[in-house]
Amino acid sequence: MISRAALLTPAGPGGIAVIQLRGLRAAEAVENIFRFQADTAQGGLKLGKIVDEENNVVDEVLLVDNSEQNLFEIHCHGGPRVVQRILMLLRDNGLNIVKWQELVDADSIEQEVTQTLPLARTRKAVLAISHQHPAGLTAWVEGEISSLKKDLIDIHEYYEEATRLLRTYTLTRRLLQPAQIVITGPVNVGKSTLANVLTGRRQSLAADLPGTTRDYTSQLTDINGLPVELIDTAGRRDTDDYLEKMSLEKADKLLVAADLVLLVVSAADDVDEQIDQQLEHIPIEAEVLIVVNKADRVDVPASSYLHISALVGDNLDELRQSIADQLGLSSFNPAQPLVFTDRQVALLTDSLSGELETVLECLRKLRG
Repeated sequence: MISRAALLTPAGPGGIAVIQLRGLRAAEAVENIFRFQADTAQGGLKLGKIVDEENNVVDEVLLVDNSEQNLFEIHCHGGPRVVQRILMLLRDNGLNIVKWQELVDADSIEQEVTQTLPLARTRKAVLAISHQHPAGLTAWVEGEISSLKKDLIDIHEYYEEATRLLRTYTLTRRLLQPAQIVITGPVNVGKSTLANVLTGRRQSLAADLPGTTRDYTSQLTDINGLPVELIDTAGRRDTDDYLEKMSLEKADKLLVAADLVLLVVSAADDVDEQIDQQLEHIPIEAEVLIVVNKADRVDVPASSYLHISALVGDNLDELRQSIADQLGLSSFNPAQPLVFTDRQVALLTDSLSGELETVLECLRKLRG
């Protein structure tokens, strides 16, 4: 199943709250946010602290560690603010936050489709997941079982097909877990106008005044069927303003965690200079898409960069397509067989290390 977390106790100002974590990413999330006190371990119980990304203590907690089954429980103070902060940290570490009823493992593709559909935020994601039963993945599994039993394909052909299928998990994670796109660039180049256009609402205050955006804003939106969290950050310039400096420090942390950085500059003779200056502040390993905005205002020389006008709407469809390309979903077909849960990944992976009977057993378990 998809890695997830849920509050097991009733919401409210109770004394103790229990948050349960399940799935392959649960251990990684615990490692990232839990600081263990070495002298307090007893069996599967560990006393420690939950910390945020800046290492600030959120709460002292008791952790129930059942890592062999990818299962953990966090026993924390029951105040709503503490619980919410911990759930947000788990979400930021790749877990889906669900109701407690949705924590139970599904043991068939049909049940996994039912559990996963509530996580689909776009039409393309709904189409992709709903197609997996009785068609899609279910049909593929049944076809492989039949072909292997009748010797219509050999085991090595199966290994190749299963390996290709496993690679689709990257695509479905993109469909189900919003990618973080951070908009960055100099002041007064139209970043906030672009954010508002892409989200279809007034996400950020936009004005022809440098430094209008003083802190980042975030909005969940749909770009070509891909759910994304679009983050508009403060314009970068030399400043002595304390608040602007703090905003830029926050922006730097967002750039490190971004799935895609949208570097926006303004159409002018110094485009290359603007880009070079901004790239100095972007991590070298980051995926960067460079966009030249306000191209309707001046004659822009030909270049390899995408030229747009957020204000009048020029080339925005091309920008959306470029974003999908960068995130690997440019030619995605939602009707193809897809792997979309941890359980499916584990069973297919196990099938690659066995002979015919092992493969058939894994496929039967996968189908459910």
